[in-house]
Amino acid sequence: MTRRVFGVLAWVFVLLVVASPAAAPVSGAEPVERTAARLDDLMRRITGSVEERRAAELLNYHRVEGGLAACMRAAGRPYRQPPYVSYYQDYTDADLGYGNGSGTVLDSVTAGPRPYRLAAAAFERLRRSGAVEHALAPEDVPAFEACNAPFGHRSYFDADPPAGVRELSGLDGLFAPLAADGAVAAAMRPYQSCMRSKGHPDVGDDRPEYLSTRPAGQIEAAFAADAACRRPAYELAMARVAPALEAWEAGHRAELVAVRQAWRRLVADATPLPR
Repeated sequence: MTRRVFGVLAWVFVLLVVASPAAAPVSGAEPVERTAARLDDLMRRITGSVEERRAAELLNYHRVEGGLAACMRAAGRPYRQPPYVSYYQDYTDADLGYGNGSGTVLDSVTAGPRPYRLAAAAFERLRRSGAVEHALAPEDVPAFEACNAPFGHRSYFDADPPAGVRELSGLDGLFAPLAADGAVAAAMRPYQSCMRSKGHPDVGDDRPEYLSTRPAGQIEAAFAADAACRRPAYELAMARVAPALEAWEAGHRAELVAVRQAWRRLVADATPLPR
């Protein structure tokens, strides 16, 4: 199953949890579900809603595919422009939170395999449309490659987000305390033995890779086992993150406002374009 996703899918990072002296549990913390919702909302505000990502994608479609068609015409070569198909056709805003595919201990414990299935279906839909690999006669390939060079040889659905999104999406500094939190590391330590006890002896160190490559008949059980085995570390990590969220947002308020404005401009610019 593919793990390809829109630029944002390349914006995620792996949370490294390093062992250190154990810390005491957090008392009086807000409910884990509320912290997860706040973190998901913050990530959507940075990396865009479904509407906003589709707007960026549509603008990029007209830029890239329109540019390729014009260039190939100028070169006297035939070119079949693929129809616009959105990567995000089946997505909802709920699918775009931090917990859906972050690849960290803070991955959602309720989303199950839906993020992976959405990504696989989206890529297959784009492949069938001709957007992934263009149908070209061998004699037309050199002209196409030359025409595609100004676009970095990237497909239109690989659209760049507004300036500042990549930097903010790392949530720099928010998770630093977790990397030195021995209690979180200790809570995650039994994960592999727990997974083995549930019939998943080969999970290894790369959870996302293991989960994303389960056969169709095993994927539900694998995600259920992952959620159960990771939950102690997940809940503790959420409790650690909760008190820092408000301060992080306050410290990045200007950047968040700028990114929000940029996303809304993309929506306005894309609204009159044909689909």
